[in-house]
Amino acid sequence: MASLIIYLKLVSAALYLNPAPFSTVEALPTGLNIALITVVLAGISSALGQSVVLFINRVKPVRAAFSLILSSLFYVLGYLTWTASIWLIARLLFKTQDSFEQVLATVGLGYAPQLFAFFAFIPFFGMGLSVMLGIWSFLAVLLGVEAALELSFWQAFLASLLGYALLQGLERTIGYPVAAFADWLRARAAGVSEIRTFLAPQDLIQEVGKTALISVLREAKS
Repeated sequence: MASLIIYLKLVSAALYLNPAPFSTVEALPTGLNIALITVVLAGISSALGQSVVLFINRVKPVRAAFSLILSSLFYVLGYLTWTASIWLIARLLFKTQDSFEQVLATVGLGYAPQLFAFFAFIPFFGMGLSVMLGIWSFLAVLLGVEAALELSFWQAFLASLLGYALLQGLERTIGYPVAAFADWLRARAAGVSEIRTFLAPQDLIQEVGKTALISVLREAKS
């Protein structure tokens, strides 16, 4: 119970963009565990949002579960890549001495806003919410890097931004085949041709209409 309370306090403070918990999580013996839990939960939240899309595609529960597990694993892989980029840039440009594990803890806690990633799949508002959560997470990571690595604001900003740019560059170049394979693998696991990132409003309306029609027909038969 005490560990849960500590975890909730750290996450809550991170959500408020308080830099103090990032220094704390870096120093805690269980800091890395706290960060990994946060990232895994954020990945699950994002994957659960996709479950709505899988429902629209009438994917079987076993296939849906397997697809969601794969989505969570690739989500964690993205976190590890961004962390490695920040760690390398900070060491090369600003001569920081923090270990990779310490930076993992700091960046992982910065993923706290992504615990709400499920809501990014709400029709009409999904894209905007996704952008908002992305900015929120970037600011949390930025403040965390500044506090935990003892950098100036602009040094932390540069390390975080270059790290994110490097991640995006890798995804769009040598990582593109990997990303394409990941998308194909998730779709294959779900048994559909494509898994969409955002749910179109008309899809939800059509599904509700289909469900209502099926209920009416069943009632009429009985």
